[in-house]
Amino acid sequence: MRERVKVREDCKSWDIKRLGKDRIVPRRFVVAVSYEPETKHERPWPAFEITVEMVCGVPQCRGVSMTSADDGQEVLSRHLRWLKLEDWITTGVAMIAMQVQHVDEHGVEAVDAQSSDEQIDATIRDLRAARRQPRRSATEARHREVAEIYRTAVTHAPTAEVATHFDVAPRTAALYVKQAREAGYLGAAIKGKAGEA
Repeated sequence: MRERVKVREDCKSWDIKRLGKDRIVPRRFVVAVSYEPETKHERPWPAFEITVEMVCGVPQCRGVSMTSADDGQEVLSRHLRWLKLEDWITTGVAMIAMQVQHVDEHGVEAVDAQSSDEQIDATIRDLRAARRQPRRSATEARHREVAEIYRTAVTHAPTAEVATHFDVAPRTAALYVKQAREAGYLGAAIKGKAGEA
């Protein structure tokens, strides 16, 4: 079978997240893998798509779908067993990541597609390092990010901005803000209005 891999963004083009110090990836993307027979006697294997989302600097699988072509093999347990999610997420990140070349005085990033094996290897190293981070640091990263978003949008519904940024319900965003306050990343709440004391 001939394998075909495509990666596509599944979010707005400006909705990007950092991976390591100098790489960015879309907040949400899809890794699509299909198989084509090399001879007319083969029936194609089922194709699959993995939805990946960057959560606190770490790519996480958010969904998997596997489908069979009309003339292809049916989806069986063995197909699910050989589906190595972490390997496909790594492949997807390596294919879609962009390298930050420099940041100007206004904070605008100039990026470039990765073209060399060294750049791709460095991306994979950054990905593995992000996966090794303890859960605590991911939570701390979220607290910092919540505080930053909240302060940026303090004049116009900051909790709603947090909800939009993390793609969570308003109630969950309010919990994130509360946790960021409790962890010391935001000051005490001001009763009846947005902001911090």
